[in-house]
Amino acid sequence: MINLLPSEIKEARRYGRRNQTIVGYSLGVIVIGVLTVSITFFNMRYLASDEKRLRDEMQQRDAQTAKLEAGQKDVEKIATQLKTIDKLNSGEVKFSELIPKIGSLLPNGVVLNALTLTGGKTSPLQLDVDMDSQNLVAIFQQNLVNSDLFEAADIAAITSKGAGAAKPGVKSYAYGATLTVSFKGAAANKKLAAPKASTP
Repeated sequence: MINLLPSEIKEARRYGRRNQTIVGYSLGVIVIGVLTVSITFFNMRYLASDEKRLRDEMQQRDAQTAKLEAGQKDVEKIATQLKTIDKLNSGEVKFSELIPKIGSLLPNGVVLNALTLTGGKTSPLQLDVDMDSQNLVAIFQQNLVNSDLFEAADIAAITSKGAGAAKPGVKSYAYGATLTVSFKGAAANKKLAAPKASTP
């Protein structure tokens, strides 16, 4: 069949078909772009909500961990005090022997004022002493740690007593101090108590 249409019409039809193809491609690109933007927006919203959920879970876990750590410290405190009481009740440590042993550890210029079983929150024994110089408390602390009776000694407070009114025949001391000490074996007892604290 011979195409007798003028060349102008032929050219117009050819470009018309090309324009239709280009329009189809353009619509396809637009649709793909819209889908891409929609998917991206959906993913961003999903990630934002998921991030909030994960952050809330982490905060809850941190709160649970803090509670467990607090519980563990309480168990360690009670276990240490029970260990001390057990030592005293079993006769392993007697007050009649304890005071002379502590007295032998006192450096010159330091006197023992009081001894309390339930002293600090984490140590079972509290010692109150008076001294001529505040530097002597460090020597006393070292003597306690180096002894075969205690494994730890911490200085809780050092106070100045001031001049005050001197009593006849009674020696006055310029400083006072409080120390908390732990008997030998208290640390091992804490380690045994730790797994119990972590059990829900």
